Amino acid sequence: MKNMFKYLFVFLVFSSLFSNFAQAQAVGRSRGTAPSPKFSSGRSGVLLDFAVFYGQDEATANPNVGNEYKDNDSVYDIKLGYVFNNDFYFGGDLSVRNYSYLGGTSTGQSTGAGFGYFFSNNFNVRAFYRFNESYDNYRDGSGFQADLNYLLNLSSNFYLGFLISHRQTTFTTNSQIASFEKWTYKTTFPAISFGFLIN
Repeated sequence: MKNMFKYLFVFLVFSSLFSNFAQAQAVGRSRGTAPSPKFSSGRSGVLLDFAVFYGQDEATANPNVGNEYKDNDSVYDIKLGYVFNNDFYFGGDLSVRNYSYLGGTSTGQSTGAGFGYFFSNNFNVRAFYRFNESYDNYRDGSGFQADLNYLLNLSSNFYLGFLISHRQTTFTTNSQIASFEKWTYKTTFPAISFGFLIN
């Protein structure tokens, strides 16, 4: 829960910075020399967007006896959907995760389908049902994903954004444990997003 509040704070800081950038463009927009800072409400089209998260942890107490720790965690999302004139969104998501540590590497992926809504104040929310998820030896995962995203148009059809993603998945199979019942995995993290609206 503490991490979730920390990420929410960082999210609000980035949102504020983006808003200040948008206000700084006001003069240019009035002269027609700068793009609108908003993902314009009422614009429809195919939306292709990407989200990237990368994190690293490292600790060393006594490397002479092997008492050290290091890991790298990365998540890549590819979303393809459609934004309607009424600002509702329907689409799909392909997510890939890579986790490496001193003892080896774990990978996973999932697919999802979901819906969302794009507000006129640069925010959007999207929720996905995740299925056919795998991670390391865990298989047959399903669950949900909720993304809160703040985005800014860099041109008429290209945007850059910042999001917080919360995910929860329950795995029902483990290829290495015959008597495995289930395991629920929860995570919340920030990510950078960018994408294109094709209309």
